[in-house]
Amino acid sequence: MDRIRVYTGGVASCNGYLFKTRDNAYVAVDAPSGFADWIYSKKPDIIITDLLITHQHFDHVEDACRMRQIFDCRIHAGQPYNESLTLEKMARDAWGLPLNVQPFVVDEILTPDIHTANWGGLLWHLHQVPGHSPDSIVYDLPDEGIMFTGDVIFAGSIGRTDLPGGNLRLLKQGIEKKVLNQPATTMIFPGHGPYTNVKNELLTNPFISSPDRDSRAAVRNRVLLFSKHTRSMLFSELGLSEPVLKAVEKCGYEHPTPIQEQAIPIILEGRDLIGASQTGTGKNRCFRPLPLLTRIRPIGKPQILVLEPTRELADQVAESFAEYGEFTGLKVALLYGGVGYGKQTEDLKKGADIVVATPGRLVDHFYRCTMRFGEVKAPWFWMKWTECWTWGSCPLSVKSSTFVRGKEGKPSSSPPPCLRSSRDLPNGA
Repeated sequence: MDRIRVYTGGVASCNGYLFKTRDNAYVAVDAPSGFADWIYSKKPDIIITDLLITHQHFDHVEDACRMRQIFDCRIHAGQPYNESLTLEKMARDAWGLPLNVQPFVVDEILTPDIHTANWGGLLWHLHQVPGHSPDSIVYDLPDEGIMFTGDVIFAGSIGRTDLPGGNLRLLKQGIEKKVLNQPATTMIFPGHGPYTNVKNELLTNPFISSPDRDSRAAVRNRVLLFSKHTRSMLFSELGLSEPVLKAVEKCGYEHPTPIQEQAIPIILEGRDLIGASQTGTGKNRCFRPLPLLTRIRPIGKPQILVLEPTRELADQVAESFAEYGEFTGLKVALLYGGVGYGKQTEDLKKGADIVVATPGRLVDHFYRCTMRFGEVKAPWFWMKWTECWTWGSCPLSVKSSTFVRGKEGKPSSSPPPCLRSSRDLPNGA
């Protein structure tokens, strides 16, 4: 631990690490905003030989170019620099984040056939673990008993998989086969939040499953029972419906995360909610499918509306609703631009109870009279804060004609509840 220094910076509170090697030089892991200047202010004569990129999401590479300029270090990553991997454009356009990632040159592409490397006189093991991002790499120092995992796994959670290139199955498979198969005392240094170790995650991480899940669940439950610092509530205690609980059990989940435990009961009561928690703590699952699927029954008309800024996010959210609503009999319609209206209109006519849409295509269906909002009970906004209550570019007539007006065009007594979650809340919110 004395050889590791951590810096946390940028809009996503990303961790950057400095690891002191045996020759008194340093290897850096990831490059969040402000990392290079922070290092230089602390130790201007430092020697950094290598910068290891766990994946190229913007929060992990904002300072990569600056690190090269100041320290002349070599950069290693799973793929060449690629703007589509940084998600910079999506973060600017959909989330309103003031980003400007400077392109950088990757000196060594760590392809899947490269399993080990020697940096700083140490033997590093490289594990390709896609699922959060296609280029994710875990850097393992078995002789030191430490791993740098990026956004693959966190303390009590795993990386989100609702971003472009995400795949929950691949992520969980990689974690179990390449991360949690290490010695129990191996320290895990993630891309966000505090460090942890393999033993803690095997016992308490609610997202981990394996063929011997039943036996390990018994161990986990004993830990939960006798540790007041570890959450002990079960999903079955939150008031979710039996069909939804059946789907949750099928997915292998038993214990909710803190944000889920606190938010689900509030949503079930039909109250407005704003929530914030660390990336990867299950905000999407908690705020959207589980409680909302519990609150409605099939009627063949839209009751839940979910707005997403991009086609990719809308697709993943619709898939999530379908997965957790498998035993409810509820139908899901997915509306986004760039494709024809035929299938979308057909899905709406068949009686969709849940509509997941991008704003532009939703407006199109409104004007085509193929989408009506009279039965909508739970609009969900997932936009940057300046657009949260206004739909961004939607015409004012559409804004005032949807949620605040009933089927007869008369103002309703009260709008349906609005739900909002984020990793961070703006000042004053």
